[in-house]
Amino acid sequence: MIDLQIGIPCGPNSEFFTNFLLRSIKKTISRNLSYEILIGINKAGVDKSIITSGIDDFKIKFFERHTDFLSSQGHADCLNLLLDNMTSKWGVFLDADVAMLSKNWETNLIEQLDKQVVMIGSEYHKSDGKIVDRPNVITCAFDVEVFKMIEADFMPSMKSIDIDENNKNIFRKEIGEKVFLDTGCDLIQNLVEKGFETKTLKIVSPRYVETHKDLKVLSPRQRGEEYHLNKIPISTHIGRSLTRNFNNDPIIKDWKKSVEEWLNGQI
Repeated sequence: MIDLQIGIPCGPNSEFFTNFLLRSIKKTISRNLSYEILIGINKAGVDKSIITSGIDDFKIKFFERHTDFLSSQGHADCLNLLLDNMTSKWGVFLDADVAMLSKNWETNLIEQLDKQVVMIGSEYHKSDGKIVDRPNVITCAFDVEVFKMIEADFMPSMKSIDIDENNKNIFRKEIGEKVFLDTGCDLIQNLVEKGFETKTLKIVSPRYVETHKDLKVLSPRQRGEEYHLNKIPISTHIGRSLTRNFNNDPIIKDWKKSVEEWLNGQI
């Protein structure tokens, strides 16, 4: 059995982002486990050769399911496809526009999992209107066997619900607040109701002034987020890869420069 499979959902315009992510994985992964990379493709026209260029360290498998789903629902359907094809003990999902930052990040995440805690991942900020102190799927690690056992489904209901006594512990919001259920948020309810728990990677971002003091890779003038475990940056996410040009967009170029400097020990 493969120890760890890393699933990456890819759509249009994601190829160069995914290749950058894979290069960051090469520089940071411990190599103490057996690995496979699973790439999910949800739309026609994705150039696989760009994704795999210069990546000869890992076995890469592609899975395609083209649908009419857009945005969050297309993302979720691709995650479901990837989970369906996972056979490993542990799984990781990474958005295409993520880069990994910390040496041995995968073993550090797996060490947080046990019989009770079956998922750890990046969190939303309290001002985002989404679940709080619960993981999302931008960067996450999980117990594959448990996810298959509960028939995990990442498809979002895409609705805002009121927080009450019955769901306040699930979504970690105050009674009377609203929460928007985006990709993977309904899954959290499924996990908690079946008796499982989760942990989060803390969000640190130029968008949130109170977190500026904790920035390690990015500066307050930049875009993007960092996700920290015990104050160590595990990953960074830039977002909007569907519409941003990887090679020419100044926001992306600035982000890439910071990631490369961090990985090369220049920050």
